[in-house]
Amino acid sequence: PAIRASLPVSETRASVSRSSRATSAVAIARQFSFGAPVAGVISTAAPAEALTDRQIQRIGLARALYLDPVLLVLDEPNSNLDNEGTAALNRAIAAHKDRGGAVIIIAHRPAAIQECEMLLMLKDGAQSAFGPREEVLRRTVRNHEQISRQ
Repeated sequence: PAIRASLPVSETRASVSRSSRATSAVAIARQFSFGAPVAGVISTAAPAEALTDRQIQRIGLARALYLDPVLLVLDEPNSNLDNEGTAALNRAIAAHKDRGGAVIIIAHRPAAIQECEMLLMLKDGAQSAFGPREEVLRRTVRNHEQISRQ
């Protein structure tokens, strides 16, 4: 099987939103690329076996961010990312929020929640904590100071 994703980055339409999306696509591709040059069209067509889990994760994140959705739901978005990839992810989430987008992150790893303002913690399917990130971490996690510094 092959993974195919094309991100058109050279649109000639007069639409500001399309131009903005094209610019975003280039930035996203550069953040989440795995060494491929960024040109007129970014195309990844490779046997899935030829890509690492990290590369597949980055392609998926770039595709999710490309259309600049109002609501972005990310389930374990940094599960296969290294520190560099996680930092790029957090920058992309911050930029998405700066543009007025909302992000829901489902995560176990503390690095995935760095850009969250509010946390909802579940235990056995029920709410165990909800509120501002720092407050919830302080009440529920022993190493909250270390997590807050990440």
